[in-house]
Parts: sequence; structure tokens; C-alpha cells
Amino acid sequence: MNLNKKTIALTLALSIGVGACGTPKEKEVDPKVSLKSKMDYSQVPYKERSIYVDYQHGAITKEEMTEKQADSYEKAKKILEKDLNSEELKELNKQREERREKFLKKHEQKKVDDKKKTEEDALKYKNRQERLDNHKQEKERKELQKRNEENADEMKRQLGGLSQ
Repeated sequence: MNLNKKTIALTLALSIGVGACGTPKEKEVDPKVSLKSKMDYSQVPYKERSIYVDYQHGAITKEEMTEKQADSYEKAKKILEKDLNSEELKELNKQREERREKFLKKHEQKKVDDKKKTEEDALKYKNRQERLDNHKQEKERKELQKRNEENADEMKRQLGGLSQ
């Protein structure tokens, strides 16, 4: 029973990040992950956080922000970036710029794709209208031809009746 308690204690200690001799484990931390872990988003109200995240991901620029959004962004920035040093801030800004470029490329590509789709749709609509017009004209032509044949038959009957 005593051995069981030691095993449980050791397992528990290892699971919470303490080495066998009771010293905290050294963790290898990716700098990008550590940057995010220093920024506790739960401290920031949702509206401010969403504006901040949109800005960091390049979905909006400071020029595009309304006055309220700019205030919200500044509040969130003060809270989130208070624990970061200048190197981490540079890294954060670099990441933001990369995301902004990626967002703009995606946005431009979407515009191009939308334009192509609009042109294709316009062409399809035009072709459809032409087919409908052609069908209508063909129907009218057949109807006119049928009437002409009926009139010709009627004329033949009348001429045949007159000649007799």
C-alpha cells in the first residue's frame, strides 16, 4: 500500500510538471506560442478583443476603423500588450503585417474571382436569352408556316370549287 502511494505521488508530480527530485521541469517554448501565452485574451471584453484580433489578423486597418473601434482597439492593446517587451512587440507587428498581406492577397483574389464569376454569369444569361429568343422565333416561324399552309389549302379548295 505504501508503494502505491509513492507511485501515485510520483505520477501526479510528473503530470503537473515537477521532476522526480521536486524541481520544476524546463519546457521548450516556441517564441510564437510564448508570445500568445503572455497575452491573456480573457481579460479583455469581447468587443475590444474582436477588434484587436481583426487588426492583428489584417482584416482591418487603423484607417478603416471607426472612432469607437479605434478606442476599443487601444483599450485591448493596453491590456494585452502590457507584459510584452520591445522584441516581442516587433515580432507581433511583423506577424500582423504578414497576416495583413496574406489577407489582402486573399481579398484581391476573391475580387478577381467574383469579377470572373459575374462575367461568366452575364455570358450565361446572355446565351440563355438568345436561346429563348431563338426558340420563340422558331415557334413563331412554324406557326406562320402552318397558317400559310392552311391558307394555301383553303385557296386551292376555293379555286377548285370555282373551276368546277
